[in-house]
Amino acid sequence: MTRPSPEDGVPMLSDRQTEALRESAEPIAVGGESDWEVAVHVYALQTRLAYAGGSVPAGLFVRTVSGKSEYAYPVSDAAAAIAYADETERRYVAWAEANP
Repeated sequence: MTRPSPEDGVPMLSDRQTEALRESAEPIAVGGESDWEVAVHVYALQTRLAYAGGSVPAGLFVRTVSGKSEYAYPVSDAAAAIAYADETERRYVAWAEANP
């Protein structure tokens, strides 16, 4: 599985927009654990997500967490984003079973 990534010329979401996704939106898919190698959250916003001082536009987004690093970016392929979350979850489960 190839990891979905920002498309050419599409900027990452700001830290505040990423925080708004984390705090106020429900992911449609989640894989991994935040304290593990990586966690992946997929969001499909049907409407703009407003927060104090700004908003996140409607659309499909991937938010990744690795340690204290967190970032989000728009993607256009829902199936690839969900498959990435599923693959991350499978890797996490395998790791957790091998490291009780």
